[in-house]
Amino acid sequence: MKREMVVGIVLCCMMFCSHSLEAKETVYWPTFRGPVNTGVAPDANPPVAWSESENIKWKVELPGKGSSSPIIWGDKIIFLTAIQTETAQEEKPAEPQEAQNKQENQPGQGDKQGQRRGRRSNPPKSAHKFDVVCLDRKSGKILWQKTVKEELPHEGHHRDASFASYSPVTDGKLVWASFGSRGLHCFDLDGNLKWSQDLVKQRTRAGFGEGSSPVIAGDAIVVVADHEDQSYIYAFDKVSGQSLWMKERDEASSWATPIAVDV
Repeated sequence: MKREMVVGIVLCCMMFCSHSLEAKETVYWPTFRGPVNTGVAPDANPPVAWSESENIKWKVELPGKGSSSPIIWGDKIIFLTAIQTETAQEEKPAEPQEAQNKQENQPGQGDKQGQRRGRRSNPPKSAHKFDVVCLDRKSGKILWQKTVKEELPHEGHHRDASFASYSPVTDGKLVWASFGSRGLHCFDLDGNLKWSQDLVKQRTRAGFGEGSSPVIAGDAIVVVADHEDQSYIYAFDKVSGQSLWMKERDEASSWATPIAVDV
């Protein structure tokens, strides 16, 4: 199934799920799990069926590939995508530790990584553009599209995923988009870049790729980077991007998105 079809279905679903909120307040689905972090729109009244001609308001072809959830604020839909370029790049010679990591990720080792080898893609040979895209919710028109980084990914990803598996998050004023090894980036709703922060370069189990979305916790934006080397959890000031704290974690690869709770 093509990406534009997948995203079209998701976007139409989200439009209908948020429809009943429109008369009451600003339409919003600000995070991966929605307004109450459960994946549920409490006041929604979605259609029970749709097709190419039924319950479809619009459908547009989108650039690149992405498997994250779009978010909504007002009349803006925001999502992430990775666009393969025609710029071929040779892989740099591996450092000793990287060479060892590669060997550990090869099939035939008798471990789960080798058994799941068929589910991952090989590292690409050409650079990708990592983009944040904003659509008009009523028409599907692209309002803005910003490239945060263009580089050759150092590893592949699960065949059912992509290089843009993180979901963005917004508080209605700013938008935070994580591309993991390609950093955390903050925009305003008009697409102006406010700040960027580098994160650790991740080496995921079996080369399955990355996908732990950021979360807002008070005045902080929190990002988890669990992988096969040293794992971390980061907290940045959500407005300035200043590092608030960073803590090492004794965890292997994980693709879970954290949630913030009142204790």
